[in-house]
Amino acid sequence: MRILKTRAVVTGALAALAVSAVMVVPTGAAIDSAVVVPTPNTAADQGNYLESVSCVSASFCVAVGTYSNGVDDQNLALVWNGSTWASQTTPNVWIQSNKLYGVSCVSASFCVAVGRFDAGSNFETSALHWDGSVWTVETTPNAFAGNDNFLRAVSCVSTSYCLAVGNGYDGASDQNLSMVWNGSDWTLQATPNSFGPGQDNGLYDVSCVSTSFCVAAGDGYDGTARRTTAMVWNGSTWMLQSTPNVGAGSNYLNGLSCVSTSFCVAVGEAMSGDYRTLAMVWDGSTWTLQSTPNVGTASNYVNHVSCHSTSLCVMVGEYADGSSGQTMAVAWDGSAWTLLATPNPGAGLENSLDAAACVSDRQCVAVGYFENGTAARTLAMALTGPEPDAGAPATIA
Repeated sequence: MRILKTRAVVTGALAALAVSAVMVVPTGAAIDSAVVVPTPNTAADQGNYLESVSCVSASFCVAVGTYSNGVDDQNLALVWNGSTWASQTTPNVWIQSNKLYGVSCVSASFCVAVGRFDAGSNFETSALHWDGSVWTVETTPNAFAGNDNFLRAVSCVSTSYCLAVGNGYDGASDQNLSMVWNGSDWTLQATPNSFGPGQDNGLYDVSCVSTSFCVAAGDGYDGTARRTTAMVWNGSTWMLQSTPNVGAGSNYLNGLSCVSTSFCVAVGEAMSGDYRTLAMVWDGSTWTLQSTPNVGTASNYVNHVSCHSTSLCVMVGEYADGSSGQTMAVAWDGSAWTLLATPNPGAGLENSLDAAACVSDRQCVAVGYFENGTAARTLAMALTGPEPDAGAPATIA
């Protein structure tokens, strides 16, 4: 792909444990510091990766991903209790490769994580349910029998309503895939494709604000290049939306966050020589491209975005510094995107932020991984800002 109960806790108890960086941000910006928060790993000499995070408060977050047991990838989950990250016992659907791509929590006793597992001859969808004490494997359908099926993201609005999206292979090309959870079962939905027939399509993130309003984002191949795609769910039907692109090269949407039916942000990258950051905003009727910064002149990749309000979003990813990948975070203050300085614990090696979750306009968490020279390690950061000055004089219009 974080968080603590108060600003004092972040700067106090964790400061001694964290690698910090002061961010270069405008005066009055909501986020102005980033610290690396220690996270556990399953094995010292095997890869551990965090792909997604969901928070319901400053004292409860769940991050999911995958780790290697030396033979296959296995499901991985960590929980944040307000002071530390701890490993959770996480089941696998099958003895072969398992991976979790997305997670969504509505309370400390209800989370859903989605991904895929290796069924032997193809990948099939997977979902796990957290009840506050244990993770349980759920039965999920597959749209394309005998071919690959993936769930890339999930968004829950209650214990009886979640929507998951991804893609599957129909024997000729990748096609969009979605399913809904009603509290007891997962059911496939009819899902349109922006490009076809015979062209690749994929949905990589979804955000719901109610059972009658969800937005999914991704991209597809138009015969020349990858182009952005988005669709809205009205409670019974998916409807394709018109989305902009930068230039004639490939454009990708990897992350999405909605705070209402009239404010969503979708992020990714566009190819213009190298890859450059891409963001667009939904105002209830139209998607509009935004101006976004980049680090240096080499490729910048945006993996995810989280919005707490119309005046605070954080998108995360990585950029190329010439020899390795470095963490990247960019904050939206309601009018502009600003680059934030973030630490890189894997000095001279790969570092990446793959997901973010914001619990207030001044508290977010980001997760991902870094390389330590032996294996990939889990990575979590707390992104925080100062509390407003309670003693500042009121402004009278």
